[in-house]
Amino acid sequence: MRFLIYILTVFMGLSLAQAQEGQLKLDPNSLKASQAQLSQIIQEAVQKAGGTWETNAIHWVLAFKTGYFKDDPVRADAAREVAGQLIQNLAVAGDRVSARAFEFGLWEYKNAADTTFTLSSSATSDASKTANVLELFPLTPKSGSLGGHDVERAAVELGTEFSQASDTVLVMLLNSAASQGAPGEQLIGSNAPEYQALFETWNRLPGTKDGATLEMPFKVIQPNNAAPTEAKLAVVVFVPKTFSSVTLSGGTRSELLAGTSIAPVIPTNTGGGFPFWILLIPLAIGAFFLIRNLGGSSSGGASAWMLELNETSPSSFRLADSKNNSTIVLVVGTGFNNDGGDTIATHPKAPSTGKLVRFVRIGNTVKIDGNGGSLELKTLDGETVIDSAIVKPDSSGADHTLEFQGEIMSSTGVPRSTTVNLRFRLVKG
Repeated sequence: MRFLIYILTVFMGLSLAQAQEGQLKLDPNSLKASQAQLSQIIQEAVQKAGGTWETNAIHWVLAFKTGYFKDDPVRADAAREVAGQLIQNLAVAGDRVSARAFEFGLWEYKNAADTTFTLSSSATSDASKTANVLELFPLTPKSGSLGGHDVERAAVELGTEFSQASDTVLVMLLNSAASQGAPGEQLIGSNAPEYQALFETWNRLPGTKDGATLEMPFKVIQPNNAAPTEAKLAVVVFVPKTFSSVTLSGGTRSELLAGTSIAPVIPTNTGGGFPFWILLIPLAIGAFFLIRNLGGSSSGGASAWMLELNETSPSSFRLADSKNNSTIVLVVGTGFNNDGGDTIATHPKAPSTGKLVRFVRIGNTVKIDGNGGSLELKTLDGETVIDSAIVKPDSSGADHTLEFQGEIMSSTGVPRSTTVNLRFRLVKG
């Protein structure tokens, strides 16, 4: 009998090993190139939205389409691998991570309190950094799932949930960036008013014709040493139109990721001797005046700078008169009806009743926001821009030129093409 049990045990072990050998597996290394590309896209998007990649904390919202998790487990592994590596390679202590699951809208796969985690570790080399984060991710489809998903509906729900979180990078991970129907489920479509309203506060980062910000190819390891096959994961990224956040502590993002940041040492006086920290006071006072003279006062240095516009009335605006992340001035036509309460300046060549451009204070920089203008913002100083750009003050006070193009209605009711140039500068007040 013992011999029979032994034989059965060996047989079961061999069967299990063969089953494991026969499974399809993800090759994580095959994702490295597109991981680097995704990282670059996100960094540039945060900077373009007015954030400072190196010093701003980020709330990472990772949203998984789950309908395919049961039938395509390797792609599900790829989605979790991409999300985990994104946090391992880019997130630092002080960043928050939230996970969400969606199919036709969001669905709750665990208690909301268990889907957000604040990182306490930074270094990319720290293998335990994402241990708690990985536990946030969904593992199964929604109960009764028929497959399919509605990207637009899920984006609306995510954008609404995090509408007040200007520090958010929203990453949706899917098998296809295009919405896919299912029996009994109706897609809202990209023309739905609620979806279009999303773009008042969010930017969907463009990419492929199917709507993915990035398609990430990966290799699937086949059983029995067969040649690997290739599949793809789609990623759709949203960032706020205006990104703002608290400042990281302990160093820059690059320093924290590299593990080279140095925590501040606070001297103590436990031995009853002379408190040497007093010697730091003159240094602190000197640093304060140095920073203030360099434009780094308590208002972010903004009090030292003026925005001057050519051909507008009025033409000069102190950055310090505007709150952070708020409008410095909205440039409009002479017949514009200002019922929004913004500070406005009229430009004689702007469409009579329309908007031309909005200048927004982002710390000690100025964001040029062409969204919603009657004409399309084309270039800044001859360089092509899309919708918005950031300008930093410098001591030269050099002139900058914005170019807008589009159609305006003539007095005879016939549309005509026009180009409007607006010159501006940032000078010491």
